[in-house]
Amino acid sequence: MAKTILPNEIASGIRSFIFGGNAEFTIFQEPNIKHSYRVVKHDSAPLWQVYTKNVNGVEECQGYLTMTYGSPCFVVSRRDYLTCPETVITGLVRVLKYKNLPDVVHVIHHGRCSVCGRRLSDMESISVGIGPTCRKKIAV
Repeated sequence: MAKTILPNEIASGIRSFIFGGNAEFTIFQEPNIKHSYRVVKHDSAPLWQVYTKNVNGVEECQGYLTMTYGSPCFVVSRRDYLTCPETVITGLVRVLKYKNLPDVVHVIHHGRCSVCGRRLSDMESISVGIGPTCRKKIAV
């Protein structure tokens, strides 16, 4: 699986990637904190479901991201509890709120377009995590 680090200085690009509708990525904080996510756009509401993997490697929905007054906010799902450590979610929300990520934090996509899920092949698409057709569609 190809993994590419998205440029930290393009925080708005990272937000576009994460909110693309079908993003799979890992947030890595040096020296050894690493969490993988899948963020999927809800069909009819301005919500994005956040999935993480539990200790057995099974993907679980943790809740939803939404925008409140232009700022990302996390809402726990109906179960009223997280099955992952709270730091996993706060790390994701912090990445979404940063204007520029600290040098020790990296967002690594998994080689697929965050909008349609197709494998990325050209260098520009790999560098931003969104394919050329989807970039035109969402004006990135």
